[in-house]
Amino acid sequence: MLLPSELHELLPKDKLDLERATALVSIGYPAVAPILPELLEWLRDGNWPVSHVIGPFLASIGAPLTEEVRRILQTQDHLWKYWILGRVVSHSPELTTACSFGGPACVREKSVNGPMNPPNQSRAVVMVGRSICHSR
Repeated sequence: MLLPSELHELLPKDKLDLERATALVSIGYPAVAPILPELLEWLRDGNWPVSHVIGPFLASIGAPLTEEVRRILQTQDHLWKYWILGRVVSHSPELTTACSFGGPACVREKSVNGPMNPPNQSRAVVMVGRSICHSR
């Protein structure tokens, strides 16, 4: 088992560092548990090549990511939420259920027109937990 400091050394150095991303995926869960927040950071932009390697791996982890995903869904970073939902939550039945905060998820359709919207995407469905929806 690797120490957390050793795992941090294996994190991708940039968005093109597929070698390190693949190495971390091969180590697997639960060995990478100490760096899950850092791995989720690589999904801030789903166009980054490392996100194509890390996203499916994170989806395979499922429910253990619940608290980190909830934390991300409470941020104001709508693009990060878009990619987390699209690359991780939507591919994990366990996580989809867990992120509904114990009940049906609140789903809102929200326009994302602007220079930062994902390619060929004029609208995105933003799924947020009941507690987030009720806090607005």
